Amino acid sequence: MEPFFNVVKEPIFRQSGREIPNKFVLINEETNDELGIISKDYEVVYNRQVFNLFSEAMGAYKVTKENHHLDSIGRRWKCDWVFDDDKLNMEIMPADVVGLALRFFNGYDGKTSFGYELYGFRALCSNGQVFGKKSLFSKTYQHFINSPQRLHTDFISHMTNFQINVGIWQDWAKIPFTKNQFKVFLEDKKYLGKRLSANLLQDSSKILNMFNMDESMWAYYNVITYFSSHETKGSKGASPIFGHGYHVLTKLAEDFYNIKTENPGIKLLK
Repeated sequence: MEPFFNVVKEPIFRQSGREIPNKFVLINEETNDELGIISKDYEVVYNRQVFNLFSEAMGAYKVTKENHHLDSIGRRWKCDWVFDDDKLNMEIMPADVVGLALRFFNGYDGKTSFGYELYGFRALCSNGQVFGKKSLFSKTYQHFINSPQRLHTDFISHMTNFQINVGIWQDWAKIPFTKNQFKVFLEDKKYLGKRLSANLLQDSSKILNMFNMDESMWAYYNVITYFSSHETKGSKGASPIFGHGYHVLTKLAEDFYNIKTENPGIKLLK
């Protein structure tokens, strides 16, 4: 399914045939799936509008990768851009560079606002998402803003936060962290489930070897993000980023930032 399908607004009727006042349903005209219930005054923001807005706002940056994600019926959409710009690329450690990526999104469920989030993208890994701290620097808009300049200004302000986060990753690359410490970190994360927790631990050495990484906080953080971008699946044809596993690993990545205080048994080595 392509993301710019036509969406139509239709009235809703009771079984008696009477129309329900001030309520409408959004329909995917391509598949006839019902996407969401909206009120009469609800402002429908279309995926194409959002894509065009970001295209104009970010026109100064060269995009080297573009990936579109849809849930199973097109109710939610996200688009990833990876930028090719030396000013946006930062070295975490020798030969390990993280560039800036942008994910913008929209929804037709009557609840999802349009907006964007920033994350890192490891040059060492063709699909290597590296999350940022706390909601991936997410910004949402309640109403459509047809202002590329305002959007670009917001983007620049969030880039500062991203650069701060890169500093954290650079520090992590210098902090030794062992497989046993990773095991301790995973043990009290009950939301992971035994199978996922075991797989993370079991495959960690393989992932570190794949990228020739010594044991460090940065290395084991990348075990988590590698799983999120390579080992998750979506249901019924949906993109993996809408799947339960992806959301669980996103939470785990955020919890990793609290590792110094949340579990004294880990005892970080410096």
